[in-house]
Amino acid sequence: MMRIYRVAVAAAFAVLLAACAPTAQTVQPTTGAENGAAGAGVASSTTGQSQAGQAGQASALQNQGGLTADQLNNPNSPLSKRTVYFAFDSSEIAQQYLSVISAHAKYLAAHPNLHIKLEGNTDERGSRAYNMALGERRAQAVAKLLELQGVGPQQLSVISYGEDNPVCLQHDEACWSKNRRVNIVYPNAQ
Repeated sequence: MMRIYRVAVAAAFAVLLAACAPTAQTVQPTTGAENGAAGAGVASSTTGQSQAGQAGQASALQNQGGLTADQLNNPNSPLSKRTVYFAFDSSEIAQQYLSVISAHAKYLAAHPNLHIKLEGNTDERGSRAYNMALGERRAQAVAKLLELQGVGPQQLSVISYGEDNPVCLQHDEACWSKNRRVNIVYPNAQ
C-alpha cells in the first residue's frame, strides 16, 4: 500500500513539474474565440496555424485609413492604445486587440526607419523562468502579427520582463490581468 502511495505521489509530482516547465514552441497569433478569462478577454495559446490562415488574418487587418505621428498621443486614435492584454498562461492575441495591432502595423510599415520595442510581461504566478519565457512568447506573438502585416523585423525589438515589471501590486485576478500584457513602446512617445 505504501509503495502504491509513493508511486502515485511521484507521478503527480512529475505531472506538476511538466505542466509548469517552460516549453519551446512557435506561437502563432490567431483570431480564435475568446475563452472568457476574467478581465482579460483573450483566447488560449495555440501552435501550428497554417500560412494561409496567417496571411488571411494579416490582410483582413490592413483595411484602415492613413495614420500620422500626431495620432500616437491622440486618445481617440488606435495608435494611442499601446498595450495588449493576455489571458492567464496564454500568448494568444485576443480579437479585440487585432485592430490596435493593425493600426500600429500600418503606421510602422509606412515609416520603415522607425523602431519600436515590444515588452512582454506576466503576472506573479509561476516560476521566474516560466514567466520570462511566457513574456517572450507574448511579445513574439505581437511581433509576428506586425510582421505579417508588412512591418520589417529590423523595426522590432522583443524583450521579456516576466513578472518583474508589474503595473499593479495586489494579489487578485483584477490586478493580475493588468500585469499580463505586451507594451508597444515607441521612441520619444509618451
